[in-house]
Amino acid sequence: QVYAQIEADLTEAETLLPPTYPAADQGRATSGAAAAILGKALMQQSKFAQAAPVLKRVMDSNRYRLMPT
Repeated sequence: QVYAQIEADLTEAETLLPPTYPAADQGRATSGAAAAILGKALMQQSKFAQAAPVLKRVMDSNRYRLMPT
């Protein structure tokens, strides 16, 4: 029940939030951030098949990258 609401909220947020902000508003939540958190929430529930396309959208956006270790 809680995860269902989290999924609904993040799915809606992904559609409502912009992909980027001007420099003055950097750090605000973006559609990519909502998608990444949604993907993580799905993976925490072992919904890997559902998480894969969500996280692929984040990767394919070319706005984010992994930091080298």
